[in-house]
Amino acid sequence: MKHKTAPSFTDYGLLVLIAAIFGGSFVLISQALVSIPVTSVVAGRPMLATIILLIVMRMYGQSLPRSLGVWRLIFASAVFGNALPFYLITWGQESVDAGLAAILIAIMPLMTVFIAHLFSADEKLNGYKLMGILLGFAGIIVLIGLDKLTSLGDQAVRQFALLFAALCYAINALIVKSMSRLPRYSAIAAVLLVSAVLVLPFALVLDRPWQLQVTSGSVVAVVVLGIIATAIGNLLRFEIADRQGATFLAQNNYLMPIFGVFWAWMILAQQPPANAIFALGLILGGVAMVQMGSRASRISESDRHKAEF
Repeated sequence: MKHKTAPSFTDYGLLVLIAAIFGGSFVLISQALVSIPVTSVVAGRPMLATIILLIVMRMYGQSLPRSLGVWRLIFASAVFGNALPFYLITWGQESVDAGLAAILIAIMPLMTVFIAHLFSADEKLNGYKLMGILLGFAGIIVLIGLDKLTSLGDQAVRQFALLFAALCYAINALIVKSMSRLPRYSAIAAVLLVSAVLVLPFALVLDRPWQLQVTSGSVVAVVVLGIIATAIGNLLRFEIADRQGATFLAQNNYLMPIFGVFWAWMILAQQPPANAIFALGLILGGVAMVQMGSRASRISESDRHKAEF
């Protein structure tokens, strides 16, 4: 196991960089949708990223997995980590602003904690975690609004699609834990390859991309989504986790929605409503409470082991 030192300036720089990249992906999706249909945008991301990751994989002397059991995990990760959430986010952003989409996806770590409580023996809820989950979902209610929750118009349905995408990412977080011993680049390349294979046929049949009249801005947005947000973003995520661990990487969850709102304001001139800022505060407060709960659990577990010793 690699020894972790105190986070350096480089570590924090990488953390800010990945948050800026993931936060910016919502703006890129909005730009891509100007002239490219949802399914083609979704297919373009993993296709481009797969090419890059296969090259990186070979550069590091790795190859695609051969075990059928491993490919089952890879298929599950491709569905819940890429294909399904990519589609839900892109479809949702047809009518939901980029900044609001980033805030809705920020609920992901709270969903991860709840799912881990249900399906993991060593990651149970405590008071801090429960309070964090309640704060986060209070933020969602504030953001969507009680009136929309009861009427469920198109805007609310799209927002729920984004929430379901966050749930997919939460499920994938648990799947990825089971893949932690696989060669890094091999695992990422395999997941992206399966993601592309799953989505591409739908894009070819539904959109007939060769017949589309697309703008250069939309094409550039899809290329940047594939190369930077998907390929480089995944590489950065694993690099940060390797350097400082998953707990340090989790701080990205505070920064990503802030960057999402910032880029939407700077590039698309989307001014977030007051309730969105309040909702973001509640969600980030919930994430902070969950982090405190995780820290308390680790300290309690450490004290228990010392007592047993």
